[in-house]
Amino acid sequence: MIMNRCQILLLLMLICLGCQNDEKYEALKKDILTLKESNSKLEKKLEATQMEYVLPFKIFEEIVMNEFARSPDSTINAYKDLMVRYPKSYWNHEAKARIENIEKRREYWTKEKGWNFNTLKKTSPTIKKPNLKEVIMERTISCPGC
Repeated sequence: MIMNRCQILLLLMLICLGCQNDEKYEALKKDILTLKESNSKLEKKLEATQMEYVLPFKIFEEIVMNEFARSPDSTINAYKDLMVRYPKSYWNHEAKARIENIEKRREYWTKEKGWNFNTLKKTSPTIKKPNLKEVIMERTISCPGC
């Protein structure tokens, strides 16, 4: 009789433990699914960040680094392509500024010699000699706590 009770008690304990493992398994399964969803959201955000910020920067950087080796028209076309591909990007604004800079200095490029800044024209309105006092003057900020 005691043996039957022990067997029944042991059987009940195994059933209870088995049910607890199922609950743990379901909780673990739910956690894994949550992590998978979170991971896919993070991957989508990372891809969007790459496309919106990193890729335009890399293109802009490549254009800037090769600016000296290219003709002004080629460089301007590259910047315009960047502006068309990424119209809402920060680099769109920077490309506009670079195009203006190239247009101002177009006269220093020739097909035979490429860019030549050694022959800067003294009468050029875009180039002015800095005033020595402007260069040397420092602006100091006094802090009452220092």
